[in-house]
Amino acid sequence: MSDVSPSAAAGKLTPFGTLLGVLFRPRATFAAMRDAERGYWWVVLVLGILALVLVTVAVVPIEAKLAQDALAAQQEGMELSAEQQAQMEQTQRIMTSQATLGALGIVGGIVTMLIGFGARSGLLFLFGLAFGARVEFKQVWRMGVWTMLPGVVRSVVSAIAVFVTGELPAAGLSAIYVSNTEVAGASAALVAILGKIDIYIFWSLVLVGMGMVATLKLSKVKASMTAVFTWLLGLGWVVAWAAIGQQIGRAFGGG
Repeated sequence: MSDVSPSAAAGKLTPFGTLLGVLFRPRATFAAMRDAERGYWWVVLVLGILALVLVTVAVVPIEAKLAQDALAAQQEGMELSAEQQAQMEQTQRIMTSQATLGALGIVGGIVTMLIGFGARSGLLFLFGLAFGARVEFKQVWRMGVWTMLPGVVRSVVSAIAVFVTGELPAAGLSAIYVSNTEVAGASAALVAILGKIDIYIFWSLVLVGMGMVATLKLSKVKASMTAVFTWLLGLGWVVAWAAIGQQIGRAFGGG
């Protein structure tokens, strides 16, 4: 018996049906999506933006409070004139404004999301070409974007956790650091690596493997290799930026 329903086999996918399919029947859904008229990848974008707004509403008040405390700590012991004090307070209001932080977070998050869509789809397409697959980029784009659905689910779960606990959640296995002091003293690369290891990453990798088999007709071995290589390249990028950021922070902080 075929795993693909008659309507799916005929390429008649729907936005909601595709969402349910990727969640519960990914292999059959990716197979149907390969030659379907539409892949409805924009569903992931819309859900990602909604999740991003939810996360922003949850974390911005906490981030604003942390920023205010940090600026207040920097001002302790400083002797400022009335004019300098006024300028400092104005700067503090701008930097700790929840509206400003929220807008920056949403805009930056959307840009990051779109870059992620392009980077993953491009990598999967190049890996497919390297393995001899014959496929159009739009087919890989659809599949690549849908394999990032677990990240959207992660954002929703994280936002709920913030609402419930009132604290910023630790990413992935970085939760082994039980205090901010431990995190500050740890290697930025190590924290970045641990933060990229969670159930959503493994779920996403499984989707990549299934998608490569169904969309590019690769063997399970080649599809698994593609999933692992994609994750390693993404992890290397995150680790590199984390290490650079830590070095810049030490240089300006004198640490």
